[in-house]
Amino acid sequence: MTSKLFRLVITAFLVMIFAATPILGVGAEPFNIPVIISLTGPSAFLGKEEYDALTVLEKQVNASGGVRGRPIHFAIQDDRSTPQNSVELLNQAVAGRASAVLGSSQVALCGAMAPLIAANGPVVYCFSPGIHPAAGSYMFSASISTVDYIIASVRYLREKGLKKIAVLTSTDATGQDAERSFDSA
Repeated sequence: MTSKLFRLVITAFLVMIFAATPILGVGAEPFNIPVIISLTGPSAFLGKEEYDALTVLEKQVNASGGVRGRPIHFAIQDDRSTPQNSVELLNQAVAGRASAVLGSSQVALCGAMAPLIAANGPVVYCFSPGIHPAAGSYMFSASISTVDYIIASVRYLREKGLKKIAVLTSTDATGQDAERSFDSA
């Protein structure tokens, strides 16, 4: 996802979260939004781009008066590209009574966090389109799901007369999700 698209998606998410927030005066306490991303480890290349985009977005939103007069602050934490750390950080956000959490970027990490929020939230906006939240879940996925994308791609190829498709995927959770999606399509 490009930085511009990423900022647009996050802005839309913030508008949704803050729609019910009462209007507060200038100088109000910032609304802290926990962010769980990979700043180190194998997925740090994703986390760096997300960090940069969130930093720019925070400055833009706050420079224009915040949300209903209340500044935002992305409390960015490093999950170190591991499910155990993402779960620990989400538990901290839940204990801190966060109403929304952004991240992570990886299917495996979002998948590890999903059971923790299944019954009572908070809302978690996973940056990966590879996570497939259950209906009624507090987890949301970025962009179109990989399943829907692959089904549309297979349909397009079939309509073009192609009947054999070779697939090469990674062995991580994202690759496994893609392979299952191709199998079902």
